[in-house]
Amino acid sequence: MSIFESLVLLTGVAAALSILFSLSRALGAFAAFVSAVIGLVLAHDPLLVIAAISFIAVLCAGRWIIPNRRQPNFSYHRFDHLRELSQNGFAIALIIIAIQYALYNQQIQDSSLWITRPSIVDIYIPISAGVAIRAWIEQGLVDMAHPSAVVMFLTLVVSALLTKRAFCSWVCGIGFLSETLYRRFKHRWKGKTIPAKADQVLRGFKYLFLLWLGHLIFSIPGDKLVPYLESEKHIMADLAMWHHMTQPGVIGALFIAAMVVLSTIKRYAFCHYVCPYGALMGIVSLASPFKIRRNKALCLRSTDDKDCRKCQQACPNNIPVQEIETVRAPDCHACHRCAQACPKAGALTLSLPQHRYPVSAKVLLLTLLFFVTSVPLLSYLTGYWQSATPEALRQAMIPLLDSIPLLPTWD
Repeated sequence: MSIFESLVLLTGVAAALSILFSLSRALGAFAAFVSAVIGLVLAHDPLLVIAAISFIAVLCAGRWIIPNRRQPNFSYHRFDHLRELSQNGFAIALIIIAIQYALYNQQIQDSSLWITRPSIVDIYIPISAGVAIRAWIEQGLVDMAHPSAVVMFLTLVVSALLTKRAFCSWVCGIGFLSETLYRRFKHRWKGKTIPAKADQVLRGFKYLFLLWLGHLIFSIPGDKLVPYLESEKHIMADLAMWHHMTQPGVIGALFIAAMVVLSTIKRYAFCHYVCPYGALMGIVSLASPFKIRRNKALCLRSTDDKDCRKCQQACPNNIPVQEIETVRAPDCHACHRCAQACPKAGALTLSLPQHRYPVSAKVLLLTLLFFVTSVPLLSYLTGYWQSATPEALRQAMIPLLDSIPLLPTWD
């Protein structure tokens, strides 16, 4: 784990604790104390100690440079600030990790390696994660070439049960980039958008893509699982992905261009039409007990007989929330925009059946942040995060990089 990865994860844990402290000082203080004790117990790891010291230093410097001031309208826009802070923070982290990986990629090809490979990039090789999980379940083999791929894959799937697709709207850097493009350029289309029927057809592509990836993972014969995990196709999967993304062919370049253009017309275009993680998390989220629920006793459509559609207008997925009591759509991101836009407090909540235990945006973000940052940290501390593949072996396989396909074959 690189020092920047450690900083990102520690910052996420600290942000979760700060949210918890703002909700309950006693509980927040207790959680902070427990976290500090665990940190001291695990402080034998020098990298985490350095990262923790750096994190505290940056925090103190920021406190000194930027006084504790509140914007005059912070309370009115606290929801938007909370979400944008989370998205901006993770987007910046994604950019820096991409730069770090680009430098690593350059140096490993020049045989002058001194930058640590950020293991978190393995989140972008889901096929390797799927094959490794199959080998683990069917043959008891633990893959150590890309263990972080398995960790992040399972983390995202389980997070969909806990927080639905909140990862997509609160954390994902690609979703944030897509939304930023939409905000910047939507006015140039003068209100034009993708027709509803075309939009419904395009939304199905991500499920077809997910089905295809699943077919690739489960079509490999059982006796070829181990040979594949020991092959250059798996060991170099991350470098092959980077190679194809930074040096795309004609089809790849056209696809990227199409996604950029679609993102200026449709909010979250990549998430809606392509992302296999989003498709999988959407399906898993259907099993989550927490859903957006409409209280008819408070809704203006029922109490005042008004044709209020503010919830649907605020929803980035255009879900007709005002017409249903429980939102079971797999495209629901649990972004809380509908509840924020609702003029009647409590009419829309993310809650259990019968509107029990409503979850606020703060609690949702707290749960998500703590889960997606603490799991990788614990995986690292238990020795199941960093790749065990020697860098010398990866360097020796560099000449084979051009022959490794973007999507593997089982020949």
